[in-house]
Amino acid sequence: MNSIKTFEIRYCFAGSQRTFTYQGARLSDSDTWYLAFLHSGCLITHDTPCGGTYRTMQTFAERSGVTLANWRELSEKN
Repeated sequence: MNSIKTFEIRYCFAGSQRTFTYQGARLSDSDTWYLAFLHSGCLITHDTPCGGTYRTMQTFAERSGVTLANWRELSEKN
């Protein structure tokens, strides 16, 4: 059974730093870029990738204005 963990995601958008938390069993760097894109409120279009490699998600998010996305684990819940 996977335990649920809490992660903090930070990124920059439109000149300001933004932070939010995400709960899940795990988080990857590519997930971080995708979640930061969604959190930023950027328009989702027909060509918005729903996952992919780290480089694919980073490039896509950066073209949308999201930069410096990173994460850290805050805690673990059983």
